[in-house]
Amino acid sequence: AALKELNHYKFESESRDRKTQLQVPDLPSAPKELQPPVPLKEPVLPEDEAEREVQE
Repeated sequence: AALKELNHYKFESESRDRKTQLQVPDLPSAPKELQPPVPLKEPVLPEDEAEREVQE
């Protein structure tokens, strides 16, 4: 039983690793999920700078 659990855990962590590894190459092919936070943050910076310039 313990061995079975160990194998199950190993398989789970392996599939988890695969998911994590997949997310890196999937970035270009799956921009909907991973890109939003990036574009959201990037435009904020230039906008903040522009607002600061206006205030100054």
